[in-house]
Amino acid sequence: MPVRTSTSTHEDVRWTIEDEEHLARVVAVVALGQARHAAELISALDPIAPAFNTEQLRDAALSSIVIQPGTQAQVDARRWQRDGLLFEVISWVALIETHSGSQFLVRDPHLGSTTQGLDGLLLELNATRDEVTRTVIIEDKCSERPRRTFQSLVVPAFLDHHSNRRAPDLVATAASLLSRLPDPSRAVQRASAVLDIGRRGYRASLAIETGFDSSPKRHNLFKGYDALTGMIPANREGGAFVVGAELRPWFEQFAARVCHELATTELSDDV
Repeated sequence: MPVRTSTSTHEDVRWTIEDEEHLARVVAVVALGQARHAAELISALDPIAPAFNTEQLRDAALSSIVIQPGTQAQVDARRWQRDGLLFEVISWVALIETHSGSQFLVRDPHLGSTTQGLDGLLLELNATRDEVTRTVIIEDKCSERPRRTFQSLVVPAFLDHHSNRRAPDLVATAASLLSRLPDPSRAVQRASAVLDIGRRGYRASLAIETGFDSSPKRHNLFKGYDALTGMIPANREGGAFVVGAELRPWFEQFAARVCHELATTELSDDV
């Protein structure tokens, strides 16, 4: 497992990297546009490698990881975007590792910049995989100010969802996931379940520096989560991914690892 998850309470889920090289390999496969393939390999505990690779595919993936030159403001903005995308994939890996079997569907990570819509969505299914039993809406944020980010960005986004003000986006995303199941013609009908607040959970994921890495400080990051009323506390999950002493330098070296994996992955002969 590339990510280790430890949980003391629902608002204190702590992630650390168990195998950074393995994690970089997973992120590289996702960057190649093969998230579903990577998810299957993670769930099966199989060796991580792309299903196929071409020079054009590899170069395009590298261009999404390497920070292009520009003004300082442009470079900073590109770095924040790149680090956010990397963190979204890391959060997605941790999510898959904590859900075994085939009773769930999860949205693939974004491959490009987006300020709209969902960061992530998990649908838990019944035993026969024909009904949504629980919906988990996910927000992943990578910032040197995690407490302020949670207050100003995550909670407002969750409150919009809690009142179903973003219902069309939620239904459309869920229907796309549910179309992977048998009888895809029923995907939209099944997606109506995601509007049921009684079957709703939220998952806020923050990348944090070691200065925030104590149980009291991690708890403090998620103060205000109880603004989402009418649900049990366990349905409000707060996860902290510990990157090291400084956030941006950690992501810079991790991005270099991902680029190395992309550059050294063999190209396919039959594509």
